[in-house]
Amino acid sequence: MKRLLACAAAGLTLFGVARADTLQSHTPIPEARFSDALNVEDQAIEFLLNARSDADHGKSAPKKTDIKDKAFGTLFGTMRNNTGAGVCGLVLANGTFMFSCSPAGAYSIDTVTDGAGLVTLFGFADGHFPSRTTLGSFGRFDVTLNLASTNVPPPSANSTITFTITDGCNNGVQIEYKFYDVSDNLVWPSATSHYFTEFLNASYRHDLLCSTGAKICYGARSGTFYWGVDEDGTKACADCCIFCQQGNSLSTRLTC
Repeated sequence: MKRLLACAAAGLTLFGVARADTLQSHTPIPEARFSDALNVEDQAIEFLLNARSDADHGKSAPKKTDIKDKAFGTLFGTMRNNTGAGVCGLVLANGTFMFSCSPAGAYSIDTVTDGAGLVTLFGFADGHFPSRTTLGSFGRFDVTLNLASTNVPPPSANSTITFTITDGCNNGVQIEYKFYDVSDNLVWPSATSHYFTEFLNASYRHDLLCSTGAKICYGARSGTFYWGVDEDGTKACADCCIFCQQGNSLSTRLTC
């Protein structure tokens, strides 16, 4: 995909959760300026996970380790409820556990795969329904717990959507990526930082709290390769965006 259209079908594999008719295109507005989508406290949590400053670009390694070759590894991410608040609770993965309390809502847990090469991840917290997910690799996985209440919540101006980025580009360079709210001119994790991948074939799931109805796009780069709207949000794409509607999701494997 060297300098081809970022979302060319030959270079971008979408799977699983987003139907083709739900994916949205985007044409950037020249000179658009994006503000931080996360507050300072939430940005600090992301820096404990897989975010870093834009001043630290282009990390590379002689060979990016293939996560499929690892029976022991790390799962990390945030645990929040459906209002977006960080949750202090118990995270359990194949018999290994920790509490997401320092700071509230962040976890990083070392564990092993089971006999089938899978990891079963649980999330528990007082006042919330539990969560259970079976994963095929290590990497980032944000957990969203629903508040347990018999009261019907009032309509919310916000929704939670999910992007899952899988590193399928074996060029020895980490993929750096961001998420852009092109309706409200916001960017995750911030205007001056980005997310990054560490392992080949690892997946990084992000649950984003956004304004209902806004259009959210991903942008990524690894060396001379780019996907979606590019890491800096300046490229057009055919199918790298979804609307912010509760439960909407997009999974993509970035190949080169």
